[in-house]
Amino acid sequence: GLIRVPIITENDGFFISGWYAIPEYSTGVFAAI
Repeated sequence: GLIRVPIITENDGFFISGWYAIPEYSTGVFAAI
């Protein structure tokens, strides 16, 4: 399933900037970004 992961970026600092997912969901996840 989907796992929400906090990612540290230069612009966002500590922020949920993306979603990681297992392969069965990766297409939909990255398309939604």
